[in-house]
Amino acid sequence: MNKKNSLICFLIFFGLHSMLQAQNSINKVLDAQDVTFYGLDFSALQLVHKDGFYDAEGTPICDKMRDTYFPAWNNMMQIERKKYDLSKFLGFKRYSINLEQSNTKNLEDLKSTFEGANCISENIPGHISKSKAAEVLKGYNTESDKNPIGLIIIPEMFSKQLLIGVYSIVYFDTKTKDVLMTDVVEGKPKGFGVRNYWIGSLYAGLKSYSKIIKARRNKFGN
Repeated sequence: MNKKNSLICFLIFFGLHSMLQAQNSINKVLDAQDVTFYGLDFSALQLVHKDGFYDAEGTPICDKMRDTYFPAWNNMMQIERKKYDLSKFLGFKRYSINLEQSNTKNLEDLKSTFEGANCISENIPGHISKSKAAEVLKGYNTESDKNPIGLIIIPEMFSKQLLIGVYSIVYFDTKTKDVLMTDVVEGKPKGFGVRNYWIGSLYAGLKSYSKIIKARRNKFGN
């Protein structure tokens, strides 16, 4: 076999191996019965365009976002669990909630990035890569979790001008913290006041995403 044919065979083998690994990771997520939700991690959030992110006195609300709304949005996932029922949206039989780490991380790690107007940009960010999601997960201790699959939602972008909230849903192995599957969801914000307005975009995104994950489960027989 010449070098050219050897290279072709290697590339085919590598491609098939990668596809098999990806499929195994997806099946691991879809087969899971018990999942732990670690909350909303805002470390990658970008507020796009100034509209809606300054108060009546012209002061940016980055600090208030970090200190008030981040914990409020995170805690709503537990307080209003019936409304934001991830077993209903994502198709798991059972899920537990552990918000302690994300609440601490959101408050302590974002003191510099969510200060003044640092969190506001005129540029639309790209979606979070699998490697970026893995970097976020390094800040969590999940190895002792009895549930094999962990779930975290990473808000990527809020834009009142574009009427959109964008989120990455990240599924991972709790023992190794390997990222198993990621999906991007988008929702239109709706509601009165900053808190309800932006959590409304997550609710809308989860409703749309539930149809996608249901179709995926049907496709793979899970």
